[in-house]
Amino acid sequence: MYDLLLTQIDQRSFLTRAPIMAAKAFWASMGEPFSLRAVSDFAVAVARDYVASGHSDPVAIQVPFGNAIVVVILARDTPAKAIRVTQSFGGLYYKPAEKLLHFDHGGAVVTTYIAEAPWEKLPSFIDCSPAIGVANDGVSWTREYLETALVSRLIPREPYKKNRRTASTAVGLKERVTIGVPVYNSPHLFTKLINDLNGSLPDDPLLEICFVDDCGDSFSATTLREAVGKLRGNFQSTGVTISRNPENKGFITTCNELFAKARTDASIFVLLTTDIRLPPNWLDRVLEPFRRHKEVAIATPWAVNGANLAVENLPGFSWREMDEIAGQHAPRYLDAETTVGYCMAVRSEAMGANESLFSLVFENGYGDDSDLYYRMVMKGYRGVVVDNMVIYHQGGGSFNLLDNVEALRSDNFKTFSSIWMPIYQARIHAAAAKLNSLKSSRFVPGTPPECDILFVLPLDYRKAGGVEAVFKFVEGLQDRGINARIYSIRHHEDADTVQYEYRAVSAREMEGVGEVLRYFGRPSIVVATSHDTAPYVQALRQMLGCQAWHFVQGPEMAFSSGAFSSRVVRDLQKADRILCVSDYLAELISAVAQREADVIPYGPDPNEFYPLGKNSEKTIAVHFAGRADKGSDLAGIAVPILLNHGYAVEAFGEVSSYFEYDPRVVQHGFANAGKLRKLFQRCSHYLDLSRYEGLGLLGLEALSCGALPITMANGGTAEILERFDAGVVLRGIADLHRLPEIIEAAESIDVLAAAARVRASVGLQNAVDRFAAVLEDEQ
Repeated sequence: MYDLLLTQIDQRSFLTRAPIMAAKAFWASMGEPFSLRAVSDFAVAVARDYVASGHSDPVAIQVPFGNAIVVVILARDTPAKAIRVTQSFGGLYYKPAEKLLHFDHGGAVVTTYIAEAPWEKLPSFIDCSPAIGVANDGVSWTREYLETALVSRLIPREPYKKNRRTASTAVGLKERVTIGVPVYNSPHLFTKLINDLNGSLPDDPLLEICFVDDCGDSFSATTLREAVGKLRGNFQSTGVTISRNPENKGFITTCNELFAKARTDASIFVLLTTDIRLPPNWLDRVLEPFRRHKEVAIATPWAVNGANLAVENLPGFSWREMDEIAGQHAPRYLDAETTVGYCMAVRSEAMGANESLFSLVFENGYGDDSDLYYRMVMKGYRGVVVDNMVIYHQGGGSFNLLDNVEALRSDNFKTFSSIWMPIYQARIHAAAAKLNSLKSSRFVPGTPPECDILFVLPLDYRKAGGVEAVFKFVEGLQDRGINARIYSIRHHEDADTVQYEYRAVSAREMEGVGEVLRYFGRPSIVVATSHDTAPYVQALRQMLGCQAWHFVQGPEMAFSSGAFSSRVVRDLQKADRILCVSDYLAELISAVAQREADVIPYGPDPNEFYPLGKNSEKTIAVHFAGRADKGSDLAGIAVPILLNHGYAVEAFGEVSSYFEYDPRVVQHGFANAGKLRKLFQRCSHYLDLSRYEGLGLLGLEALSCGALPITMANGGTAEILERFDAGVVLRGIADLHRLPEIIEAAESIDVLAAAARVRASVGLQNAVDRFAAVLEDEQ
């Protein structure tokens, strides 16, 4: 089916409903690929309607042609008009353009161009922005003629078929099953896993769920007890237990003890790590290969970021839809080569009487699961992939907190190789070829689900703070059941989308704004996330009749030394609704654009950033972003002053390693969320000298971990710190000279109490809840 997507700048279109329907039927009958002759015939047919209408304004019609766009330009009265318009489309915006057809049909000049498809430049062209290179004399005539243009486009979209089987309710068990979950810190991970368990397991006396806290920190221990308590309260027949190791025993020993307790009662033991997410009806699918095949001893499902059993999210799909795709197929249960420990079911009777689940020759994980696989193979059993199921695996979990992860992996691989390399090499190539063939036949790029809300990002590079915030926010909305998606207008060559719950559709997969419709259908709300995405969102509003919202994370009118201030203000004024992440931004938007904004109180996830009460005195974390607007130049003044007064300084930031530091400064380079949490939990203070911030997430993360934030009077961060008496705000560069004195004067601030005050009002879940309320208000 083909949708004829129309943008009508005003109501003076020459096209009536009858020619529109005729054009739709014409293109539907042609199929793909379209022939150049068909394009020319279509141009002639439209020209006849154009002449018959008596319309005189130039008209631009665009239709897809493979990876290109065919542009049909119509003008009446004088060929000069048509030439001027075609030069704009074919010369300025469609390079290289090849003229296919040019004729005078009953007084209408028809010119057809085929060109590579930079559709995304069209919105700026219609808006006649001088910044994109339109000459001054061109502005007047493009306004006069193109604002009355009709831009139409035919885009095929196959309907997304949701698999209902995977969404079924939990099935009663046929065998005794124990689920074992070893836990070490990372409450932001295990709380999500427990939520998934709560909604996906049967209440069955044959089922037991056992959690073991491997002597994690006090906050994690308390959070785990509370979460498991809620889970236990939702079951009447299923046994739910929790225990705590008196000292940290490590992953392998904890797993072995879980299995040893389970094997006496359970025929199947299912090991779950805390860094996974589970779909509906997952347990029944994991158990099914054991029921069908007695030779199966181990089973593991596919996973996003699943090592050798990895499937990558298709563009526009979350891991949930990947599971739905997998669930549409009858399972084949191929040899996994090898099974992986993130979600691994084991047949108890396949293990020897005193055999451990994992060998202790492997330190702290990595290689232990592959060793178990080959031990079962040598006994004549099989380890299989549960190929009708996909889970999400973040990867690393608590391992990412270790400083020697790569060395650990290397050492364990050497140990594995010394035991199993001959059999591994003899089997891996054939098995991997079968698995890859199975994946390529099942996970075929196709049409994602239509979305209700589409967030448009400037790029998909998640190391950029604002980009990562949007991803986390959208993933939070998806957890809430809100049908939100992401489109990125540029793809960053260093973007790593493999390990995330959701993969944005980016310019890598598609050619411009028009293709959004092929992937996402007709969203009711499209959200700009930056000033350079606003033109795309406005174009989609014109094409679809959807609402155009603006999600503001910073004072963008000040970005790039204020170069885009007028454009930012104009885009804000055009938005149907404005959302922003702080009260400061709401006041700023009101002042510069005279518009009201809904505050979405974004902030850290309190289960990811939390205090341990072990912050070292006179230890300061400093952010170096390598940019003056982010305060790296001011940090160059502050750091030697702090060192001279006996403070320990730890620097982090993606470019922090480029700076020439005093040798007393500890350098961390780029720090992921786990490394940041550890840094903030041990520092007494966090110094951020950014000149302006819409929110300042780093400062709030530091506060959540017990480090007192010190910032410039930068807008967003400063407003929150002063409102909640939660930090130090410097009024100018002169304050840097007496920074140690100012820090000492702030010792009376109770950091943990201040963090609690902020956390009650600001956070990721607060933002998701508020956004849901805004949607309800809109409806």
